[in-house]
Amino acid sequence: MGAKIYRSGTRLFVRSSSASAAAPLTGGGRLKRWRSPLCGGPTAAIASVLVVLLPVAVLSGEPSGLPSRKLTPGARNPGVTEENIARTICNPNFSQQIRVSGSYQARVKEKLIGEYGYTNKEPKAYQLDALIPLELGGMPTDPRNLWPQPIAGAFSAKEKHRLENVLHRRVCSGAMTLEDAQREISENWIDAYRKYLK
Repeated sequence: MGAKIYRSGTRLFVRSSSASAAAPLTGGGRLKRWRSPLCGGPTAAIASVLVVLLPVAVLSGEPSGLPSRKLTPGARNPGVTEENIARTICNPNFSQQIRVSGSYQARVKEKLIGEYGYTNKEPKAYQLDALIPLELGGMPTDPRNLWPQPIAGAFSAKEKHRLENVLHRRVCSGAMTLEDAQREISENWIDAYRKYLK
């Protein structure tokens, strides 16, 4: 009456000791219900194994260290190029000259907290972050470049700010191109942090 689960390619199958054929358990990433010919319902043993083996997508509403790729893919400032970095991002006054007002940031942060679906709606728990920072030629007002980044946590605003400083120094020293810095921080800033700071 026992059942065995085995894999063939990317699919999982179950075979009862009394069944003549194996029944597929997965299809398109979703559980396909299978009833044992002996007990008339899925067994508890099979169900417990499936919890371990099958991928499950969970929407928690809790913030992670990375922004949503859909909501915040990043946006570049067209006025900043590799050719003019000496008078733009490598100029110590540049970021302050284009930084937006605090009232604008507060409005946008509150709106984005709602769009991100965070459970904690307290604005003080987040910093309105530019995914591609102004110091690396990111747009200060484009919503595609802004997200409510958690202030607390393992990979929070503090860690990302450290990475921004490192990449900024590398770009301005000529050790790294502006395009590479923008790509690395926008695609996965945590990977970039581990690469340059760990």
